[in-house]
Amino acid sequence: MKDLAARIRAARLEVTRDALEAMYRDPYWLDRFGERGRAFALEDGLHHVDYLCNALWLDGPETLESYARWLQTVLTRRGMCTWHADENFARLADAIRARNLDEGEKASRYLTAAREALRYRGAGAGLQAAGPRLAARAAEGMGPDRLREATALASFLADVVPLSSTASLLAHVAWLRAHHARTGVVDEALPKMLGRLAAGVRELSGVSDEERAFALAALASAAKAAP
Repeated sequence: MKDLAARIRAARLEVTRDALEAMYRDPYWLDRFGERGRAFALEDGLHHVDYLCNALWLDGPETLESYARWLQTVLTRRGMCTWHADENFARLADAIRARNLDEGEKASRYLTAAREALRYRGAGAGLQAAGPRLAARAAEGMGPDRLREATALASFLADVVPLSSTASLLAHVAWLRAHHARTGVVDEALPKMLGRLAAGVRELSGVSDEERAFALAALASAAKAAP
């Protein structure tokens, strides 16, 4: 594992840039955080690779898993969602694989373990597990761009419960509304997605009454911001 860690560390800047370029194909990143955000994202990505290399050096994913859980708390408080962190780890795995640095797929398995560590075990777990279904329902008949937006919305929604705050969801909805206006998306798209998410949450099993009520209140506040 030490040889693999050394190979990846030697290419840390290249794989980080590759992963970042793939993520920035989504206009969310540049529009929401600008070039300053891109610089911070590159710095963060280098830290991700460093923790991966440390885990490989120690021949166990535990340090990377602990880092992923810490990162989740930091990013969700900074206006991002868990899905964004999950995607970053997935993009890193793709970048490492594309550069033929991981013949045995060990790094990919460690990054998969980091992604698994992002799953909530308590508050938010039910909403997070249902996220793909909720997103598919919210964007039904709307195309891949709206599905991607709905996936992020579902992740922001799951995060509001452990955060005990709706701020990140409301800020994202405000950005999304402005982004739709700039790019010519029909006005009804966002309210429709939020309404469908709310309908899906009402029907969910395995979610406490308190968690459901908090999520529905968050969606109601978001809907008011996206008439």
